[in-house]
Amino acid sequence: NKEYACAIQCMNVLHQYYRKPENNTEGRLFAFIIRKSQLHILNEEYDVAMDIAQEGLQFIRNSNNTKHTKTLQMAVAMEQIAKVFEKKIMLEECLKWLNKAFLVRAAVLSESDELLAKSSIEIAKIYCKQGEFAKGKLALKGIRDKSAKTYGINHPIVALLLETLGDLYLEQKVYTNALKCYMKTLEIRRRCKPYKERSCDVAVAMRKIGVALLKKGRKAEAMHSFSEALDALRRSHFSKHHPLVGKTIHDMTAFEHDEDELESTSVFL
Repeated sequence: NKEYACAIQCMNVLHQYYRKPENNTEGRLFAFIIRKSQLHILNEEYDVAMDIAQEGLQFIRNSNNTKHTKTLQMAVAMEQIAKVFEKKIMLEECLKWLNKAFLVRAAVLSESDELLAKSSIEIAKIYCKQGEFAKGKLALKGIRDKSAKTYGINHPIVALLLETLGDLYLEQKVYTNALKCYMKTLEIRRRCKPYKERSCDVAVAMRKIGVALLKKGRKAEAMHSFSEALDALRRSHFSKHHPLVGKTIHDMTAFEHDEDELESTSVFL
């Protein structure tokens, strides 16, 4: 309900509770630190969010966890720092920290690990936002080359890969290819998750299909896709304040006003 300040107050109480030696586990305390940073991002307090994310990284560096656990948690903190830079539109710094997280994970994980694939996809998304489409496709190439063999054709990683590839095509105005990627994404997500778990991901794919259809001038089909996305979110009790709900309603409103050039219609939330 966008009452982020109240949520942050609750998190502060819990944070203090888990700081007590009798209640503390390092993993739980670290999770609270990262969650607090995420809440401050939602509240658009980016400097505070950055300070907390940096605190999380230092906390893990000084922890007594095993090397494997510490390394993976450091990557989580680095990605949170990257997320703050993304929100501040400092994309070069964001890429720097995403690449650090990837390299840290690569030191302890196998090449086929899903976390490494997700790291590559996050890097590709930032390249897409920068307009560096060739670099974005290169970041995805390794996953594309082995995705079907490693994960199978109906796997969430394959769906996320196709969605990101669709984003790249859409930003390049190759709308037919973007639509094909989004349609395949939707097909996989409908197959690979129970309904309650997949509803948000399915709605994301439906909305992006709507955006691609709108860019191709197929407005009636776009409206239908936007409506399906909203229905999926409402059935899962998503608040009207959720960013995906708000953006989908914005796109539908733009359609209803018959705006041919929807400058603010984008696949990015």
